[in-house]
Formats: sequence, C-alpha cells, structure tokens
Amino acid sequence: MATYGFAQYSGSVMIPDDISFGITYNTQISTSPLNGSIKTIELPGARWTARLTYTNLSNLETDTLLAWMARLRGMAQRFTMYDFSQPAASTGSNASTAATISSVTTSGDDVIVNFSGTPTGGQLAPGDKFSVNANNELKVVVAANSTTQYVVEPAFRNQASYYTSKTVGTGTYAEGQFMLTSDEQATKLSSSKIFLGELSIDCVEQF
Repeated sequence: MATYGFAQYSGSVMIPDDISFGITYNTQISTSPLNGSIKTIELPGARWTARLTYTNLSNLETDTLLAWMARLRGMAQRFTMYDFSQPAASTGSNASTAATISSVTTSGDDVIVNFSGTPTGGQLAPGDKFSVNANNELKVVVAANSTTQYVVEPAFRNQASYYTSKTVGTGTYAEGQFMLTSDEQATKLSSSKIFLGELSIDCVEQF
C-alpha cells in the first residue's frame, strides 16, 4: 500500500470547483422496547469525508485526474488530501508554519491539545484545522482556552502520551491521509459538442 500526493496539473494541485468536507462520527443508538427510552453510545472511528467536484475540465485535465485515480487502484492505495474549502485562515495552522504538542489531555468529553507555545502565525480560532505529523491525523479547533490550549475534534486515535513532542503540519493546507470510498471511481463525463469534462471524487480519511 502506497501513499501518493494529490493530483497535479502543470505543476499545481488540482483544486476542485466544489467541495463538501466534514466529519462522520461512529455512534450506535438503541431504543428500549419497554419504555421507548433512547441510549446513544459513541464508538471510536470518527473520520473525515469529502466529495470533490470538477467541472469544465479540458481533455488534458480530465485525463490527468483519471490517470491519478487509476494509480490509486480503487480503494487499494492512499493519498494526501486537503481541505480546499479553507486554504488560508487569517490566523491558525492553515496559514502558519509550525507548533509542537506538549500534551493531549481530556476534560469531560473534551479533547484538549496543549502546545508548547503559541502556534507560529498566531492563535488558532474555532474552525482552524491542523494535521499532526505523528500519522497525518486531521483535527479541527472547536474552542480556544488560551493561546496554547485548544479543544479539538475528532478524538485522537492513540493514547495521549503518543502525541507528546509531535509537531503539527505546515503549508497552505491542513492535510490528512485519505482513500477513495469505492473501487468504481474512474468515470469520465464529457460533452461531445464542447469537449469539456466533469468528474467527482468521493473519499474518506484512512487510519
């Protein structure tokens, strides 16, 4: 299993025309047959999902995307995925350089990330995303307790001590490791009259 970079055309990442990007949580609901009470259980396995839509592609652009998807061999390979809907937050890790995690703690249901200092580029704000270099886990800030302490989602996958001294990702976009959601993804839609292509990609965070 290999991990590839995102599709590029003429040396630049192919940014989609439309993107839906969000978290899918893993919960289980049971209803009592006696009194109808509902119990909800939160299970591990929250992950990011995305749908990318490309329109008005030239034949070369369409074929470039199809070639990239063919290399992924359906769900067999992995690739680096970005939240293109938030390319450059005015403050936060999407537009900053780096920060180092000193610890990950919990308070009630909250998962708290403690940085050793204020992230380069300024204090993070709710909605800012960052990726932990430990294994490209993608997190979103839901609350700022201070310049160095933030409540994040989704929960971390390993025990808290694993993330001590880990740095967050750098660059224009926060990123994660994704896979296609189906083996049937390489479909080319085009107009025979104007020769413009359309293509959509459904993918999910892999861990």
